[in-house]
Amino acid sequence: MTTWHTSLPQKPLHNGFSETFADTSIRTSMDVGPSKTRRRTSAGVKPHEVSFYMTGTQVGVLETFYVVTLGSGTLPFDWAHPRTGVTESWIFKGPPKITPEGLGYLVSFGLEMLP
Repeated sequence: MTTWHTSLPQKPLHNGFSETFADTSIRTSMDVGPSKTRRRTSAGVKPHEVSFYMTGTQVGVLETFYVVTLGSGTLPFDWAHPRTGVTESWIFKGPPKITPEGLGYLVSFGLEMLP
């Protein structure tokens, strides 16, 4: 499997990282009383939001990685989880957002950690 490109930052900005537990339950409203809740699956994707500070060269590498290597973000890749350091499989939730900041760029995007 493809891995996160080595010339890109390996860890997101500390204040640009968030993760959410996988939502593996389903909730059904009842006519009367509390909703019924049950487990839908034992494995689910875990949403993450990440931001990196990148140079113009790194933004170009990211664009090639996203568009060419990952088929516009449709293919998974391996990357070390920013909090645990364990290599996991990931997929982009959508295209990266690039904003000029200082002499470089703030790059933000969503990822899903695959089960």
